[in-house]
Amino acid sequence: MKKILLSVLSLSLFGAASAQTIVSTSVEKKAPVLEEFTGANCTYCPDGHKIAQQLKDANDDVVLVNIHAGSFAPQNPPYRTPFGEAIDDLAAVTGYPAGSVNRDENIFGIQYQGSGSAMSRGSWQSAFAQISSHAKAACIGYTAAITSSYS
Repeated sequence: MKKILLSVLSLSLFGAASAQTIVSTSVEKKAPVLEEFTGANCTYCPDGHKIAQQLKDANDDVVLVNIHAGSFAPQNPPYRTPFGEAIDDLAAVTGYPAGSVNRDENIFGIQYQGSGSAMSRGSWQSAFAQISSHAKAACIGYTAAITSSYS
């Protein structure tokens, strides 16, 4: 029994020693994701786009998502979607443009628009700075191989 356990242990140690990792093993910072709530008929939304782009230009890891929702997003052309409206409702947007950074409702010093994670464009930079200073909870990676055979 001891020989079997020793064999299994040595094989697993060999496997761990020769294993490769596809993600970094060092601590990494969170990447801010800005969901910008906007609309084609929104007067102040171009300023929101400008601020969002400046944040993206200053931070390589930033992800920007524009969601056309609410009264400023007309049905024609059909930019509105049920999913966008649901996210808009979840964030509790009360004015446009608005943004939600990582859907976090507890960023220190941020005044939110309502009971959700929506904040005005003047708060995005502060929210980005705070989110970017936090360590990621986990780094997850995957690889895939596609094989095909033709008969």
